[in-house]
Amino acid sequence: MSIKASAAILVFLTAPLLAQEPPAKRIRASRPLALYSAIDSPNAEVLDYGGFAFSSRFFNKGGLLPSVSFGVFQRLMLGASLQLDNYIGHGNIDLQRPELQMKFRFYDGDRYLPAAAIGYDSQGYRYDKITKEYGEPERGLYLALTQEVLWRGLEWTAGANVSDFEQDSIRAFTNLTWVPPGGMIAFLAEYDNIHHTRWNRLNGGANLFLSPFVQMGFHVRDILGRQTHQNSSDLRRPERIIDVRYLTSF
Repeated sequence: MSIKASAAILVFLTAPLLAQEPPAKRIRASRPLALYSAIDSPNAEVLDYGGFAFSSRFFNKGGLLPSVSFGVFQRLMLGASLQLDNYIGHGNIDLQRPELQMKFRFYDGDRYLPAAAIGYDSQGYRYDKITKEYGEPERGLYLALTQEVLWRGLEWTAGANVSDFEQDSIRAFTNLTWVPPGGMIAFLAEYDNIHHTRWNRLNGGANLFLSPFVQMGFHVRDILGRQTHQNSSDLRRPERIIDVRYLTSF
């Protein structure tokens, strides 16, 4: 069994055991769906038990990335995603392999210590069928620490991840999310894939809350991108994306 599969199974098996608490202590999200992640990088928030989220990301060259997430235990959420290249436009749709996401929030944090979550995400970007690798590698196994800072509604996350278990290459990420008073919009910024200056990524954008259940995000990925991708010779350029998200419970 590969190390990737072992890491994912470990998160899945240990989370339910650690998550058993009385119903009165059930974890509930204090922020809207936008803040279960920034743009690409995660934070320590999880879906409430019984929660359901569906999102669709529209990206470069007519691509579509739908994903679903479920709050299966009080602190554990599971998800899956499926990338479709050339979905919008003409020509054949290029369907990629399905990918898996897991996140377990094992500490809720307090005034001085951040909330903490461990997770696994196998979804990368820009899949190359020849090399069978993502130009932007998957996040893999990660740890995220999130704390509200400076003023209410502003949350800062710092974390680390390992996507290449053969080389044991550790990368870092950080993000800020802010929901001003009124909760009609969220501002997001992140610095991702921090390891080698050439491949660091700066992303930014905003999410509009169209209703208590629906929101739309307008983001720019890789704002400073000028080099090639990590596993591809394609040149990097700033990329405009749109995220549509829907949250409910069952």
